[in-house]
This record gives sequence, structure tokens and C-alpha cells, in this order.
Amino acid sequence: MLEIVLERATAPDQMKEQPCGMCGVEFRPKAVLIAVRIDGQYIDEAILCEPCLEHLGRRATALRTGPDWDFDHAAYLAAVQKHPEPYFPTMEALLEYEEQHDGYVDYRELQVV
Repeated sequence: MLEIVLERATAPDQMKEQPCGMCGVEFRPKAVLIAVRIDGQYIDEAILCEPCLEHLGRRATALRTGPDWDFDHAAYLAAVQKHPEPYFPTMEALLEYEEQHDGYVDYRELQVV
């Protein structure tokens, strides 16, 4: 099943301009990424833009069918306000952290909703 997850960017590199994983329009993600999982597996190139999140939320609400969305656009905006910066300030800081922790980063800590 398709699942939308709000996740904090690990480093500024994830916030570069890229195509939306749904509509294909180029956008620059904020520090809270709108990630896609299918059957529990992240789809690497499927970060969604904010308008697609809004559309999916409105459609799911209007139709009252499909997945049970655990959040809405307001929750995304609140998460962006709470987490305006990525988890690590630079890619170097992320790599240093990984080195200090034997290459391990608990990415579950990055999930914001």
C-alpha cells in the first residue's frame, strides 16, 4: 500500500531542486520532505511537492476512500515550522556522525509525523 511520510531532511543536499515524484514539476523541498513508501519500502526518487500533498489530501477526504491519511496539509505546515532546517547542517556533519556511530543513523528519528 502507498504511504506518505513526513520526514526531516538529513542534510541540505536533500533540499536541492528536483522533480516531484508524482507530477514531475521541478521544486525545491523544504527541510521536511514528503516521502513515499510502498509496502514499507522508501521510493528513493519519490519526494513529493507541496501542491501534490494538498491534492492527495483533498481527494482522499472528498472521496472517503483509499488510504487513511494520518496527516493533512496543516500538519505538514506545522512540521515545516517546527523543523526549518535539516537534521545535520552540512553533508560533512552527517558523514562525521556516521563515522562516529559505525555508519549507523537511526532514520526513524527523522520521521516528524
